[in-house]
Amino acid sequence: MENNTINTINTNNTNNTNSATQTVDYEAEYKKAVAERDNFRAEAEKQKQLKDRYASENAEYKRKAESQLTEDEKKAKEMQDLLADKERIESELSQMRLERELLASGFTSEESEKLIKSKFAVKDIADIVKARVDEAVKSARAEFTKNTTSTAPVGGAKEGKSDFQKRQEERKQNTNIVEL
Repeated sequence: MENNTINTINTNNTNNTNSATQTVDYEAEYKKAVAERDNFRAEAEKQKQLKDRYASENAEYKRKAESQLTEDEKKAKEMQDLLADKERIESELSQMRLERELLASGFTSEESEKLIKSKFAVKDIADIVKARVDEAVKSARAEFTKNTTSTAPVGGAKEGKSDFQKRQEERKQNTNIVEL
């Protein structure tokens, strides 16, 4: 036996203390796996060929059907195509007008795109309004804090000392004078 193709594994049986010997033929397992892989590849190739054949037959059928159309049918088909293009262009134009109106009314381009894509879903409108209110509250608080911050001390003192501190200093000076 070759050492690289057969491996002997000793395993202990938990119910009895006898050791069992198991041999694995790696070369046979490898050949089996390669054969399976080749079968999968062949099946995938068959599927691809069937798909390609179907697509070509479908295209050929459409060409034949179009060549059999009468002149009036061709014009009607062309008219349908033109009408579909017209509807698409009108839809894009209305979206552009709507976006322009939203921009003019104060929405950002991202907000207006979001609203148009969601067809003005209430959740999206609420999200935009909430974000704007939060921003307004934040800026109002910042402005209020900026305008109300005062450097004057409480109690009407002008030099940065309270009335109590002034009295304490006067009392200290008076006691210093009395002690002299």
